[in-house]
Amino acid sequence: MVLLVVDGDYILCMIISEKHNFIFYKPMKCAGTSVEYAIALKYKLGDTDICTGQSGYDENYGDWGKNVEKYAYLNNGKAEHCGPHRLEFLWDLLNFSKPISEFKKITIARDPLEQLVSYYWWAHRRPDMLAFKSHTCPLTGDTRKDVYRKFIDWIQTDYRAAIYKESEAPIETPIQTLKRINESMVAGSDIVLLYQNLARECQDKLAINFPLPLMKSGKKFLPDQASDYFYGYSSLRNNIYDAFPLTMEYLTKHGNKPAGPHN
Repeated sequence: MVLLVVDGDYILCMIISEKHNFIFYKPMKCAGTSVEYAIALKYKLGDTDICTGQSGYDENYGDWGKNVEKYAYLNNGKAEHCGPHRLEFLWDLLNFSKPISEFKKITIARDPLEQLVSYYWWAHRRPDMLAFKSHTCPLTGDTRKDVYRKFIDWIQTDYRAAIYKESEAPIETPIQTLKRINESMVAGSDIVLLYQNLARECQDKLAINFPLPLMKSGKKFLPDQASDYFYGYSSLRNNIYDAFPLTMEYLTKHGNKPAGPHN
């Protein structure tokens, strides 16, 4: 990962390995931190490679950063997600010896409904989260119907999505945020890991033969399927699928059925 300041805006990308000739684009709500950690362990990074990793994130996992001291604004790796277009814009500032086109790109694809449900619970962990909304926050005593209603309201509510730490962040819905970040990563990657069977995907495609850590897990308090949240909202569900054509094309092509009927 690299976090730079360009015209006052914080910009982040994930792992860039010149030694192993790959870039890992970390999508939102796709177990990206777990995969980032595993990749950094498997492929020991070289002197010119960059990975912010995490510092003090979890007592079970140490820092897996690399070369963070070269960048004054890394903030211990705590920043957000940078896609292909943004990285291409910044590439010349990173002083790598070859063009970005020569690097193999890696990312993760997940059903958009599952991404949104995961994002909903993550965003309401505490009031200072970017996408937190008090009127959509799940509360003790809420029924399933209460939570589903709040979720449907939340995914259609605008917020200032400063995912890149921008000084002029866009006003958009959570649906638009995930589309903006994750879709371009799927389109711009050579290796796409399927979230539905992530451990096997990492083993088969990246030769990672050890268990993936369960980071940021345990935040979803209802065990329901993502499609359950859209009961009675089939049009909205299908509109969301339509908003992620590249992800859905990839998932469908590789035998991953969406979380609900797409008629």
